[in-house]
Parts: sequence; C-alpha cells; structure tokens
Amino acid sequence: GLKIVGHFNLVDEASGKSLEVPTAATPDSRLSGVPLDTEIVRLLDYRSGDEVGIFGPYSFGDRYVVVEAGLNRLRIIPRDSGFVPPGQGHAYNDNIPAVEISIAGKAHEAWLDTGNNSTIIFGVDLVKSVPLKAPARVVGKAVSALDEREVLGGDLAGSVEVGPYRVVDPQVSFSMSGGGANIGFPAIRHLTLVLDPANKRTWVLDPAKEKPTWSDFTGRFGPRTIRLEHGKLVHQRDRRPAYALTYLGGDLFEMPATGDRIQFFRKDGRVVRLELITSENRISPAERSPKSS
Repeated sequence: GLKIVGHFNLVDEASGKSLEVPTAATPDSRLSGVPLDTEIVRLLDYRSGDEVGIFGPYSFGDRYVVVEAGLNRLRIIPRDSGFVPPGQGHAYNDNIPAVEISIAGKAHEAWLDTGNNSTIIFGVDLVKSVPLKAPARVVGKAVSALDEREVLGGDLAGSVEVGPYRVVDPQVSFSMSGGGANIGFPAIRHLTLVLDPANKRTWVLDPAKEKPTWSDFTGRFGPRTIRLEHGKLVHQRDRRPAYALTYLGGDLFEMPATGDRIQFFRKDGRVVRLELITSENRISPAERSPKSS
C-alpha cells in the first residue's frame, strides 16, 4: 500500500468546509508512462463513478500540457521542443487555468474545469445579473467533496463563446460561491487548450485569432510532403493520397479525412520538424529537409 507521510488541511472551495486528510508518498509516479512531478498525493474518502484519482496540470512540471478532450487525449510537450503557443495567453486565476469568454455578448473570465459536467456554472452572486429566459429556479443538488446543497439554474438568454466554440441558450446553474464562472467538460471537449503550469498561462487555440503564413509549413519532412494547392495546405506521404489540412491554431493542423493531427515545431522562428499524431495516438516525428523552403 501507499506510505502515509503526513496530513493536509483540505478546503472544499464550493462550501468553504475543511477536512484533514492523509498524504502519501508516490515516488516515480507516472501517467500513461509520462513521469509526473507529483511525489506526494492527498488521500480522500470520496467516491465518484469510476474515478480513482485526479491529476491537475501541475502534475507535469515545467512542460506544456495540450488538452484535446474531444479526443480523450493529453499531450505533454517539453519546453525546449520548439513548440510555440500563440501570443501571451491568459493568466491563471487563483492558480487555476482560466480563459476569457463571452456570455450574452459580455466579456467574463472563467476557470476551466474538466470535472464539471455542465457547459458553464456561475457563482451565486451572478444570479441576478446573468440574463435568463425565466427567473432562476431550483434545478437540483450539487455534491462536492465535503458538502451537498441546492442549485439554482435556468436557460441562458444568449450565447456562451469560448474561443472558436459557441453554444446558444444553454442551460446554466449557479452553484459556486462568489461571482465567478466555471467552464465544464461539455464545452472543453470542443476546444484544444494549451496549459503552461510553470508560468501559469492558458491558451485556447482559435484559428480566427491568428494569421499564419502557409509557406512556413511547406516542404519535405522525411517521407511526408506539405505543399500548397489552390491556396490550401495538403499533406501527402510518398505516393499515397493527399489530404487537405485544416488549421486549428498554435502550429497545429488536422486532417479531417483521417482524424490525424500534425503539430509543427520551430527553431529561431523557422519550422524545423513535425509530429503526426494519429487518431489512435501514435506519434510519427519527422525532421524538415534542409533543402525545403
């Protein structure tokens, strides 16, 4: 079993209640073979479906964490790999990944929470200011680690926009304390997120916010060729069929015909290699030919 090495005062953010829980040592811990920075874990007697543990972005240390929730995938990218997130990103809020969103046309900041199974949750302080189609009503109960309470909710009168994802008139609830907002998994699964835990920055990839130069990506990469056809990039391996690429942002492309993605990496601003990530999560790296443009 696990070796107990101490105790931690756990505070349930939803209710403000606290509980002392044991901590255990987990040397050489890994997730799908990826080494974790976490050597101490907190043990909580809490059951939720088939969950056996919760991993946060800080588990991966000084590495980028690419969240592709719609593909049930995390990609952990070393900082010195040549991966270049677009722009400055958004600062964490209270040490939690956060992003800017639009709610019924107004800008708000929201936390990202894959453990939230609704599109968006608001703080109770916003129940009178968020536009609803009808007055908020009791819609259920919220169960957190240390508490259970009634939840108000209703149908939003307007849209929620997070990066390229937009949902109109979603059901919303008010179960958090304060006046914040929390974006849940039903929205996150439509996004590609980049987290930088060491510097506490978040990016939502959105091709509409970037102006890439397509010629940056053209050339020969091992057996693969990236070229422009009729103003659009295509990928072809040797003499196999060529497939069109769709830009997702952050030097990341998708081949809609296959479900594969291609991540490009740079050195001194120039694209120098790629990784093709298949829909089965196999990765095929390739260096760019020195003769490529």
